Amino acid sequence: MSACDACQGAKWFSWKSWSRNCTAVDPPTTFSSLIPSGTRVQEWAFLDVTVSNTFPRGMSG
Repeated sequence: MSACDACQGAKWFSWKSWSRNCTAVDPPTTFSSLIPSGTRVQEWAFLDVTVSNTFPRGMSG
């Protein structure tokens, strides 16, 4: 979500704030569904935002 906010110039929240009320959230760098073969996924989508508690703005786009 922060990646989308960053591209639109909006304020974004830290991972800790964003996930605070989520009791069953998938860990970052994992996906609950299979990604179809041939689908391109940006490198930043696999970052572990729990380490830095934020999204690196320069990696989006």
